[in-house]
Amino acid sequence: MTSEHPAGEPKRKIWTGGRIALAALTFSLLSIALSSSCNPTDSSRDGSTNAPTPPPATAKIPPRQPNPQTQPVVATPPAPEEALTDEQRNAAMTTLDGQEFKLSDLAGKVVILNVWATWCGPCRKEIPDFIQIQEDYKGRGVEVLGVTAEDERNTAEAVKEFVKEYKINYRVVWVDQAGWGAYLLPTGAIPQTYIIGQDGRLLKKFRGYSPQVAVMARAITDEALSNPPIGDSGRTDKTAK
Repeated sequence: MTSEHPAGEPKRKIWTGGRIALAALTFSLLSIALSSSCNPTDSSRDGSTNAPTPPPATAKIPPRQPNPQTQPVVATPPAPEEALTDEQRNAAMTTLDGQEFKLSDLAGKVVILNVWATWCGPCRKEIPDFIQIQEDYKGRGVEVLGVTAEDERNTAEAVKEFVKEYKINYRVVWVDQAGWGAYLLPTGAIPQTYIIGQDGRLLKKFRGYSPQVAVMARAITDEALSNPPIGDSGRTDKTAK
């Protein structure tokens, strides 16, 4: 069946010059977004990715090491009602030298928590920014935490070498299984960056890499330090390192 146009009415063009330009712009933005993050999956948490990591442990363990795939996500702040989950607040964290603590132990500090991995390209790009933030805010009640999405049971030495090579000056930690899954919500992509206030309240969360993440993290941190929650001004000084 064919459609007929009324006599004298010109046929409308579907692909106009404006629509072609818009489609090209959309494709370009999508291509940029695809390189802004990596997508961890449970299937490769056992060390079976293409990333150059040591072989997995022989014991049967829950798969944890992410798979370096990209997702079209960019750094975006969360909805105002978003808050840290119990799994995130109570996740058991272990430093490279074996010290254990929880996020709740850092009450009184502004915490910039970055979820990353050694093989993640976008994660590597933002590490120098966090190194500089840690240096600039030293002794002011601010702590940068690098939560690696890798499994300490088969990547510990690789992570330690990476930290040494990049001269990372903030604490890098592993988290337990529940915490690892919770910090990757909702998209399962890395990097993700959480800005947490002195009272443990989530101030902002960013998904993916952008040079503006560090800029906005500084602005949010400055605001939090200038206007601490009531009753927290004294605690900040006590917990500053």
